[in-house]
Amino acid sequence: WAADYLALVCAAQVALLLLAGGLRPLEGARDRPAAGRAGLGLLVLGVLVYPLAGLVLGWPGLQAETFGLMPEPTALATMGGLLAFAALRRAWLWPIPLASLCVGLATRSLLWAS
Repeated sequence: WAADYLALVCAAQVALLLLAGGLRPLEGARDRPAAGRAGLGLLVLGVLVYPLAGLVLGWPGLQAETFGLMPEPTALATMGGLLAFAALRRAWLWPIPLASLCVGLATRSLLWAS
């Protein structure tokens, strides 16, 4: 039952990102080079490093957590893109990816505790 609500939240995030993209052209990386580099680092982490980490840990390739299919790498890449390109002034775009990472961390901490 939770997947239905999660799908709605993800659709809301997509709508917010499309709205933000239509409001103003991308900005930020030129004005804040350190934040732009950190954002690109998070983007690379979510798209490339996160899926490879599972393979390094010995998980089968079919269990790799990939961007666009699993919440944590997608949230990391989204936050990286926001940090690198959309400027921190658009704080209304941050709550959904942050909440997704918090839920993932809580889930993993329960798995690690058992």
